[in-house]
Amino acid sequence: MSIEVEIAGVFRSYFDGEENVRAEGETVGECLKYLSEKYPSTKKMFIDDDGNLRKRFEVFLNGKSTYHTGRETPVNKGDKIELVYIISGG
Repeated sequence: MSIEVEIAGVFRSYFDGEENVRAEGETVGECLKYLSEKYPSTKKMFIDDDGNLRKRFEVFLNGKSTYHTGRETPVNKGDKIELVYIISGG
């Protein structure tokens, strides 16, 4: 299933400058894996070596955080994923 992914300005250089791209998958994790294969420079950016979403990112599905359900969060036709970089420090 094709899902729209909104790309934050900080990431657009990794996605050929695009603000929105399409990803294929049945879950958030499958969509992110698809993006890492289509845009190889993102391969280690979002997913770690164990297949988990890196902690420096937040993924929203239709404006709601997927923090608790993570990469297993199912997606449906018409859904929109947003990738947000978490800035931390002290």
